[in-house]
Formats: sequence, C-alpha cells, structure tokens
Amino acid sequence: SSRSEQSLHRGPHIPSLVAMQIRRLAASAVFLCSALPAHGYAMSASSQQREGGRTITEVVKLLQNMIDKSKADGDTERELYAKYKCYCDTSEAEKKAEIEKLSEEIAMLEAKIEELQASTGGLSKEVAKLDKVLLR
Repeated sequence: SSRSEQSLHRGPHIPSLVAMQIRRLAASAVFLCSALPAHGYAMSASSQQREGGRTITEVVKLLQNMIDKSKADGDTERELYAKYKCYCDTSEAEKKAEIEKLSEEIAMLEAKIEELQASTGGLSKEVAKLDKVLLR
C-alpha cells in the first residue's frame, strides 16, 4: 500500500503539527522582542536584561502550554480516530455478511422462480390439451 494510505491508517501526525506551531510562535516572539527597541522603547541595559528574561520566560511558558495542549488534542484525536476506525471496520464486516446472506437468498429465489416458470409452462400445455378435448 502507498505511503498516504499508511498515514491514513495511523491517524494524524501530531509531532509535526506541534513542531510547526512552536516554530511559528518562536518566530513571533523573536520578532516582538526585536521590535521593541525599534519602536522607541528605550531601556537601560539592566532593565533590558530583566525584560528580555521575563519575555523569554513568558515565551517558554507559552510554548510549554502549547505543547501540552497539542499533546492533549493529539490524544483526543487519536482516540476519536480509533473509535471511527472501529466503527468503519465493524460496519464493513456487518455489510459484507449481510451481502453474502442476501446473495444466497437471491440465488435461492431465482431457482424458485425458474422452477415455478417451468411448472407454469407444463400446466399451460395441459390446459391447452384440455381445451382442445372440451372443444371437440
């Protein structure tokens, strides 16, 4: 089977989503930190260091919260996917069994129809004979 089919059977690929979100957030944080001095926010070296430390700490906390939320979302998605896959597999098995049962019933009914048609043909010939006898 192909690579895309395999990935469908395993569910969503969560680590790459987490990494992508972390890169996006980190890039935003770096941009915001670098934009402060450019917009006229003049600070002393010690206050810049304190602010930079707090900003980095906040970014790290934000990233950690994102990772935790993403992991929880991933767990939920995996659980939902497993339930959906179980439903699909069960439904498929039930439908296959029902199709097989109904196919056998169709074959039996077709044989019964042929038998009745043959019987009707014989009876029609017999009726025609009796009509000839009665008309004489």
